[in-house]
Amino acid sequence: MLSWGTPVCDVAVLHPAGTVRARLPLDAPVDHNFDAADPGPEYGPLSRLQIQYLELVGQNNWFHHRPGALREAAVEYDIVDEDSLQRAVPEDGWTAIDALCYRWVVLPGCAVLETATARYLLELLDAGGRVALLGEPPSAAAERCGDDELVQRIAAHPRVLTTDNPAELARRLTEGTRPLRSSVPVLARAKGSEGVAFVPAASPNASRYPLRDGSDWWWKDHDFDPARYAASTTLWLDGTPAAVELWNPATGERRPARFARDGEQTRVEVDFAGAPAQLVVWSDEPSPAAALRPSAGWKSAGGESAGGESSALAIEGPWHGTLLPTLGAVNARGDVAKPDASEPAPQIWEFEAAEAPDGPWSTVHATFGPHGLAHPTAPVAELPTPLLPDRTAAVTRGEDALAEETAWYPVEYSDSRGIHKDPRHSLGPKGRVPEEFLSFPGPAPGEGVQYRTVVGTGVRGTVELLVGAGAAKRVWWNGVEVTPEAEPMAGEGYLLRAPVTANARNVLEIRLADWRRATGMPEGKGTSVDAFWALAEPGDFPDRPEYLTTTAPEGGRETRFLRDFTIDAVPDLAEALVGAAVELSLLVNGEPVARQAKVEYYADWGARPAFFVHDVRPALHPGRNTLEVVLHSSDPRAVVLVDLAMEPVGDVRTVVSDASWRSFVDERSFPVRLHRGQWGEPAAIQRIARPHPLPATSWLNGPPAVGTETLRTDAAPESVDAPQWFRMRLPVGTARVRLPVRGTATVRLADRQLPCEDGQTVLDPPLTSPSDLLVRVDGAGLARGGAAWDGPVEVDVAPGPIPLGDWATTLGLTTWSGGLEYRTRVRLTAEQASARAELRLGELRGSVEVLVNGRSAALLFCRPWSADTTGLLAEGENDIVVRVYNTLAPYLHAVSPTRFVFPSQLVSGLRGPVELHFVQ
Repeated sequence: MLSWGTPVCDVAVLHPAGTVRARLPLDAPVDHNFDAADPGPEYGPLSRLQIQYLELVGQNNWFHHRPGALREAAVEYDIVDEDSLQRAVPEDGWTAIDALCYRWVVLPGCAVLETATARYLLELLDAGGRVALLGEPPSAAAERCGDDELVQRIAAHPRVLTTDNPAELARRLTEGTRPLRSSVPVLARAKGSEGVAFVPAASPNASRYPLRDGSDWWWKDHDFDPARYAASTTLWLDGTPAAVELWNPATGERRPARFARDGEQTRVEVDFAGAPAQLVVWSDEPSPAAALRPSAGWKSAGGESAGGESSALAIEGPWHGTLLPTLGAVNARGDVAKPDASEPAPQIWEFEAAEAPDGPWSTVHATFGPHGLAHPTAPVAELPTPLLPDRTAAVTRGEDALAEETAWYPVEYSDSRGIHKDPRHSLGPKGRVPEEFLSFPGPAPGEGVQYRTVVGTGVRGTVELLVGAGAAKRVWWNGVEVTPEAEPMAGEGYLLRAPVTANARNVLEIRLADWRRATGMPEGKGTSVDAFWALAEPGDFPDRPEYLTTTAPEGGRETRFLRDFTIDAVPDLAEALVGAAVELSLLVNGEPVARQAKVEYYADWGARPAFFVHDVRPALHPGRNTLEVVLHSSDPRAVVLVDLAMEPVGDVRTVVSDASWRSFVDERSFPVRLHRGQWGEPAAIQRIARPHPLPATSWLNGPPAVGTETLRTDAAPESVDAPQWFRMRLPVGTARVRLPVRGTATVRLADRQLPCEDGQTVLDPPLTSPSDLLVRVDGAGLARGGAAWDGPVEVDVAPGPIPLGDWATTLGLTTWSGGLEYRTRVRLTAEQASARAELRLGELRGSVEVLVNGRSAALLFCRPWSADTTGLLAEGENDIVVRVYNTLAPYLHAVSPTRFVFPSQLVSGLRGPVELHFVQ
């Protein structure tokens, strides 16, 4: 609807781009997020311009949405550029740009204008048009030889409105006749004598209001409370149409609107009828369309009954429920979980845990548990002394504690999902579990953090220990340091690899420091130091690309990085991922292959590299090849990263940026330096998927393209193996429970012990109400709490009686993101069956399909939750089916690392009351 015709909008706001270009100081910081309310004095007069401009047009930045003065005054406006004004035509005092017409042209702080723009504005004013100036008036021409005097004449024109107050300007723009006005902002389109306006029932938004002040953008309480919708509003139209109708975009209902002529305008009463918006449609014809006339008996726009007596019949059930799985279709390409198109059963992720059957109880999340201890940040010299071999041996035998000082605190994560609700990630870049699952408060210069854990593994003998962090690292395995003794905190690079001897149980200790210098970011940027560790079979964890810099001093014009490699044949596919924050050239065997521009630049040394993929196969040949990257920068700190993936038939080979490369500055050779710091998720800067440090992430990551998954380990803050108890709420209808525990499970329901075979328990008959299940777990080894579970508890839910209510609190379906079919029967008299009837569903959340006696009555996605059932009902028994489909929010909230799910999104289902309304 809103792409038909042309917009109805009487205010054009000229974007002050010309003034910004002219007034931007050359030495000011370049900020691509130039949306602050006050950019600061370093921007000179542009700071004031920015403030006034945003006060006028507002900000639409995620949770920092701020409606401007124009929106607050319900003034519809377009933002135009100077080129559009220069081709405009003044028509009876209006500005005509192609098919668009504007009554006002507003110049917010446009001190600099192109001469042609000024010439048009003066022509418009002389023709009776209206121009408003906000803030600094036009004073200079943009061109070198422009006409400053012509530009200055605009402010002196007697028809110009001048003010420094955006709210005052918005008020003045509302004076006089307007083509369309309302108490809320509307979007309108017109073609000839016909028009349509989209009128919202809530303004400026339908979520939590009033808007917040300050910097707190994480609104966990935002919702879409229907009480915030207006019941009605008024719309004034320019002219006197013959017919005005209300079209409900939620239900498709079309009905006449109440309207009255008032001079040259028409007042329209907009009744929202419970919907979040209405379309107001008008025409000079008797009706915008013959098919729009409503049937007799429905309420008019004024709210009165159109005829006959009304009555209501409460449908109290009993209701019969059946789950309707939908995630298999949603997951057709593996976007939610691997394998593709998998259909998870209803799951229970959150339950209670205790060390004794009678508590005390604490809430845990399946797969998430304590995996070690961390010492708070402290000066490096004051960090705890690493454990010696004798002490680590006592710890692994359970005879000594991993740490005695009370300052140590537990570190929790999941072997399959990393940090629970990791604040740095939504679902990981491109749908990946983040690689870094250790996160500590960022230490100041000279400070460090320390981490200890008891590691259990089924592998004996030599394995490879891997530690990744954008910081200097010291690592001890069973009390023996595996990092170099000389300058131990000065090791370069992100990834540390060391061979170690694995026993049944081991102690790993990691010290991290010097992270600010390592990342290359300015002081104050970044709030945590993040890391991972893993064990792998020797040779199973392939090389990964590192950021390179040169050791050359400053002063060179450009830096060249080279690496030779040999191939037996030209591969079927050869693509190089190259990342840098500066301009570069990529060469293979001396021939240019690609050139990357500097995509983004910030004045501080926090420039983020940009990454591009280049096809290098045409430049390769059998034998020795040379890969070369030339950074067109004189800054020796400029970094580069390369990940070349070659895929011959049946094999994958990589060439990565590492310490084997050479650097040249002005033809002089210098060793390369590995840059510790990272920008964002490390896995996002790899051309081809490598093994994830966490061994159980294939549910989302899939298997690695090169290498083998890391070794399965148990990690804990102590070496114990004691029974654990878990208590969980099973949903109504549960017929079978699958318990993926590490160890063996003993199960009790109420006072009955139930058999548990192969991790499964059958409930016969199925539960008629949500009930608590008590599970004792033995033999989980080091895995404690939620880490004693390899995944969520899964349940099979049989069809059966259900009450109306929220799925989580009433039915126990806390993570269900599919559908639920509600079915009941209702007996009607002949009089009721022949009357006009409407099924009203009351309160619900989701999308809805309504069927009556096997025939579709409505498909609903928003309020009002009602369906016209006229002609579908019969005397006697009638089948009523309501299918409610949920969003992905409950499932994603439970199964993924994302924190972008809010409490209001976890409310689901049909809550009622459900009623049939009749009009005789």
